[in-house]
Amino acid sequence: MEQIFGLSPYYYIFALLIAFGMFGASTVSEFAICRYFNARFGSTKKVTVITVAATSAIAAAASQIGFSELINTVYPAFGYLGMFALGMLTVNFIKFTKRSKKASL
Repeated sequence: MEQIFGLSPYYYIFALLIAFGMFGASTVSEFAICRYFNARFGSTKKVTVITVAATSAIAAAASQIGFSELINTVYPAFGYLGMFALGMLTVNFIKFTKRSKKASL
């Protein structure tokens, strides 16, 4: 194959596969969100249209932020959230252990 812009033809194949993968992941995610809201609020056409429109609008707005900005914001936020959840699990484990020791005496 002929090289275009000095890039290997494998670059274009890989880019196409990545694009299909991203489209597939986003389609599956939107489908899951729509199914959840349909189950929660009733499976009507109005709920489905609102859910699809809202998730598409949120995704379009989030795509304008930029990947590096999104990663710089979201990763630390989920890291702090995970540390908080781990702390709460530890507290719950300690309470459960103390309660089970008192019950066995």
